[in-house]
Amino acid sequence: MVNLSKRYDGHPALAGVDLKVRPGEFFTLLGPSGCGKTTLLRLIAGLERPDGGDVLIDGREVTTQAAHARKVNTVFQSYALFPHLNVADNVAFGLRMQGMDKPARQRKVAEMLAFMHIEALAGRRPEQLSGGQQQRVALARALVNEPQILLLDEPLSALDAKLRAELQLELKRTQRRLGMTFVLVTHDQAEALTLSDRIAVMRDGLVEQVGGVTELYERPRTAYVAEFLGQANSLEVNGITGDEVDTPIGRLRLHEPPAAGLHQVMVRPERLSLGATADEACNRFEARVVERIYLGAGTRYALDVGGAALVAMVTHQSHDTHLPAEGETVQVQVHPRDIVPLAER
Repeated sequence: MVNLSKRYDGHPALAGVDLKVRPGEFFTLLGPSGCGKTTLLRLIAGLERPDGGDVLIDGREVTTQAAHARKVNTVFQSYALFPHLNVADNVAFGLRMQGMDKPARQRKVAEMLAFMHIEALAGRRPEQLSGGQQQRVALARALVNEPQILLLDEPLSALDAKLRAELQLELKRTQRRLGMTFVLVTHDQAEALTLSDRIAVMRDGLVEQVGGVTELYERPRTAYVAEFLGQANSLEVNGITGDEVDTPIGRLRLHEPPAAGLHQVMVRPERLSLGATADEACNRFEARVVERIYLGAGTRYALDVGGAALVAMVTHQSHDTHLPAEGETVQVQVHPRDIVPLAER
């Protein structure tokens, strides 16, 4: 995708997007409603044409090529199954449109139903299927045509939390078995982290940052990316001296001297340690526990540091884990490596 732009009623949906998806990767377009991610997916699919820029697939420019001529298939949020056809006929539909003869078509459909573990559903109609079963049928219908790229437009968003988590893992395993390029649109950061090899975080029609899941979570470039991908403690920088910055919670030492003009730093809640440690390299300060919320695998703390608010997350690694009470004063520590400088956009 090269310098793609698109406007609707004079308003920019995409404002010059450059993006390269690698063959065989699970790539995710992540962002809130209205950021341009679905528009970008539709341009790849050929369901829309850009106002400017080019779409290339395998090095070939396909910007004006019709959707049916592209080696791309799409699984929509609604699944768009044909209600009058049973599962087998739904999966076979694209092959029939290609003119494949009936014996070959039946063989391919049987192979795909077995691959997706839904062969027992072959004779059912869509209204006889659960949401998870419909999702598998929609995926089988898209994959049976052997597309070069599979596009996924929030295909799990209508499912309940437990089923959604199960199908996320199934979707990732399917992509790995096939070695096919998958491009997913979602607003769910947990889903993006679970499924993706790389993520493009989008904002206002532009790509804010592209990277692997660890890179984006651990080293976001901007406050927007930091806060969209999980919880983040963002602190204003009021001054810089060498490798130290002045913040609302006091002076903090960074891993290396920051660039001039730094305005903000970020610390993930799980990087804040409550209680004393032997690591002399850590920054230390005192905080008062304002709120403690037990979450099973961990406890979330709202902290007050001289009027500044922080959030810490403590995992329950042993039965001896001390959980400070509300109102208690605790020592908080954070390593310089875990303080991330943030650029302004």
